[in-house]
Amino acid sequence: MEVKINQVVLHLLDPGASEPVLSDRAMDMDADLYEYYTATLERAFASDEVKNCRFLPDSAFAAEMAQNQDFIDLSRRIAGVIFEQMLQYQAIPAGDLAVVDFTADPPHRADGQWPVQQHGAAAHAAARHAQGRRSRAY
Repeated sequence: MEVKINQVVLHLLDPGASEPVLSDRAMDMDADLYEYYTATLERAFASDEVKNCRFLPDSAFAAEMAQNQDFIDLSRRIAGVIFEQMLQYQAIPAGDLAVVDFTADPPHRADGQWPVQQHGAAAHAAARHAQGRRSRAY
């Protein structure tokens, strides 16, 4: 699988703080960071431990992803929702959230399911963008 990363936004989520630290721009990607995120995505899609999922047909989140063309704003909103969950469920540890805009070739599974893999505090999920093969992982 070939992955092309378009942009990555990193947010800091610490339920011990009063609010999350949300980025207002994409990361500057050097070769090492690009390789790290590419390898992480490739491992997530190739893993035997991956769980397949898909959005429900009436999912408000899927509709928001399809309509929101401001990736930074969308990543901040995703981080806010996750932070609210962290406040409610104290067992969720603090961590960094990387929201990745990428394309994959070949595209994701033909049956419309998307892999989700969790490693400690970091969760990786992919969701299809409404137009073509463009995907966003968070």
